[in-house]
Amino acid sequence: IKLFDFKALGQASVVFGNGEAKVDVNLALPKPFDVVTGGTTLTTTTKKGLSLVGIRLGVPSLSVGIFEMRDLSVTYDASSQEITFVATAGYRGNASFSYTVKDDEGRSAQATVTLFVVPDETLFDAGARPVMDRVDDPNAVELGVRFVSASDGVIAGLRFYKGADNVGLHTASLWDSSGTLLATATFNGETGSGWQQVAFSSPVAIRAGVTYVASYHTDGMYAANPGYFASPVTSGDLTAIGSVYAYGSSSVFPTNSYNANNYWVDVVYNKPPEAPEALDDMVGAIASGRSTSIASSLLLANDRNPDGLPLSVTAAGSAVNGTVSYDALAKAVIFTPASGYTGAAGFSYTVTNSLGASASADVQLWVAGSQPAMFFDAATVPTVV
Repeated sequence: IKLFDFKALGQASVVFGNGEAKVDVNLALPKPFDVVTGGTTLTTTTKKGLSLVGIRLGVPSLSVGIFEMRDLSVTYDASSQEITFVATAGYRGNASFSYTVKDDEGRSAQATVTLFVVPDETLFDAGARPVMDRVDDPNAVELGVRFVSASDGVIAGLRFYKGADNVGLHTASLWDSSGTLLATATFNGETGSGWQQVAFSSPVAIRAGVTYVASYHTDGMYAANPGYFASPVTSGDLTAIGSVYAYGSSSVFPTNSYNANNYWVDVVYNKPPEAPEALDDMVGAIASGRSTSIASSLLLANDRNPDGLPLSVTAAGSAVNGTVSYDALAKAVIFTPASGYTGAAGFSYTVTNSLGASASADVQLWVAGSQPAMFFDAATVPTVV
């Protein structure tokens, strides 16, 4: 299911005195939308004869929920041609960085890459710890958590809390409520204890209000908190409904529950940028017999953009009792009433944010017979000029 449809943001052009060169910035993060998480590595490739020589961080606009520039950083490793972009945990919003390229003759030019940063969201914060990091159970078991999200999004990976005695191979799994396996991954490079995290090869799209199960397989000696899930636990958009388990030598869909235990299994959830919300407008009376220009800013004034992305009118259509077009240069909608018509009229328009998500709304008009009175009709011409 394709949940998101946003245009790519990873390419920018730079202009030299004698032509144009492109620098491709490929977002090295498997997501079904062109945004990045707070800690992201971008790989760069340049045309022959060009080299990337510098980068600089910028934030296009600051508003509520947008951290200051000191909470963002970007670095470039010339040997690996990798740009590492890092935002403070919890940062969500617009960000950008500029880069400079130089050719073999020493000429340079600069361009900018614009990003939208989406934070990782989890059921438990990084400092959360179990009461018991070792349950004296040496049997192989699948331990999981049933969870639901308040918004559509993706599960990028899974994490679990590891006690020092929870050794051996650990495998992460994501299931739907019927037991269909949606994704799996093996934990690598684990530390001796603490939170362990793994990313799925491709993030898994989830729907709001639908229950899923995240689990991991262990050889035993796992962490647990008895009674933790006596009632559901909510963190942001995520709610943990309860825990599940199933014994077995390999990964299996867990369905059993005991003592409302929390086995400290967690998901890494990303919520995409929200689409704009276009609201209907009532412009009022316009004159009949001539075209009327309606500024985009007037139509956008009551439209909502939850993530603070720039909005613009991109199209107009579905005219009623007239014709309509959108003048992108003038940033205005042009409505022309039908010849001789007075009365109710209208059209629809489309608003699009900078990531390509769009919405439409209707505009109501009243065409009034306010054109100047004429003694002669349009076909009458003088006999002497």
